[in-house]
Amino acid sequence: MNQRVSKLDKEELIVIGSAAFMLMIMLVLFSLLMHSMVERENVLLRYEAEQTLADFLFRIQTGSVGGGEFLKENSTVKGLGIYASDGAMIFGLGAIPGKLQVDSYTFEDGNIAQYDQSSGMIEYLRQAKISFTATFYEQGFFPDAPDRLTLPIAEYLYISFDGSEYRQKILMGKVLNALMFIAMLLIFLFLWRIFKRNQHYRKTLAKQESLVRMGEAARTLAHEIKNPLSALSLQAAVLKKTLPEGHSEGISVIEHEVQRLNTLTNRVGDFLRNPVGEPVDVDIEQLIEQIISTFPLAIALKIETRWPSLVQMDRDRARSVFENLIKNAVESSDEGDAQVSIHLVTSRHQVFVKVEDRGDGLPEGDIEQLFDPFFTTKVHGSGIGLAITRRFIDAAHGTIAISPRDGGGTTAQVILPRSS
Repeated sequence: MNQRVSKLDKEELIVIGSAAFMLMIMLVLFSLLMHSMVERENVLLRYEAEQTLADFLFRIQTGSVGGGEFLKENSTVKGLGIYASDGAMIFGLGAIPGKLQVDSYTFEDGNIAQYDQSSGMIEYLRQAKISFTATFYEQGFFPDAPDRLTLPIAEYLYISFDGSEYRQKILMGKVLNALMFIAMLLIFLFLWRIFKRNQHYRKTLAKQESLVRMGEAARTLAHEIKNPLSALSLQAAVLKKTLPEGHSEGISVIEHEVQRLNTLTNRVGDFLRNPVGEPVDVDIEQLIEQIISTFPLAIALKIETRWPSLVQMDRDRARSVFENLIKNAVESSDEGDAQVSIHLVTSRHQVFVKVEDRGDGLPEGDIEQLFDPFFTTKVHGSGIGLAITRRFIDAAHGTIAISPRDGGGTTAQVILPRSS
């Protein structure tokens, strides 16, 4: 059993590690893809700006088109400007700043492009020391200027244009990357769910196969044991009547051990036969009070019931469950009183029973094996009690958990669906 659990744990760790590694790789790839897309759009943006500026400079030198006509031809362009080294505007068209705050710009390779979210505009600024003669004509860039005008040395070229298309492409890229990552994450979660379900099925199948094998062996063994036990019981009764009184103690030992083997055989039968039995409404509060009264030690019982503590369960099996748990708690200490306490709580849909003790506790490595048939930490225990307990609780659609108690001891918690 330990080897199977360790194998499953190792397999789970490998799957988790592999999934986490793949998710990290996908996240890195998506990040690189997003960065590459943004860089591509920025390169195209700079290229378009440079092409527009080159066309603008060529036209004002040749006077081939007027300012208004140039902006009409380039509908996305909202403004063009030429600025001196101190940021003062030499020449401009459209919506551009009257003076550049050149100290606020950080140039990269002699140019800078930035998106203004408030205005939705993209500004492109390039350092360029140029001096040229511009040609103007009526309805041109400067209608009132002479035919040719020599412009002062320019330090900066400025262009602003509509950034809505750029922004849409960036947002679309981010959305697509996010959707791709979410899709990959959902696929991993789906595969993880399949893995966990398959793992659960394998555990269930292994358990069922084990029960079938054990059932076949136990039925044969119980049959073979009961015949000799019956013979031993009869012979012990005969000897008890025929032998002198001095031998009665030895006969009592034989009878006790025969009875113990009979009890063990019957409990194995309980484990193997139909665990559901004949379900009826069982009042857990009354049942626990009856069981407590049979123990010589004082057992504290705390009850918090807003609704009746009724569950649908076979009465004998319900008694077997809580009798076994309380008995285990009472016998959990080798030094005497284990300070056993029981806490009963009911909710609208469930009944909670917690059996606690201050006994010797459980070795950490034994917790996973507690419900295995014939596993026991007691010197005189058979190891079948908790296996039967869980089988009966599972049949009633409940759960049981056993864990170390804070401060020492053990806690056993049973949750059963409350009958409506």
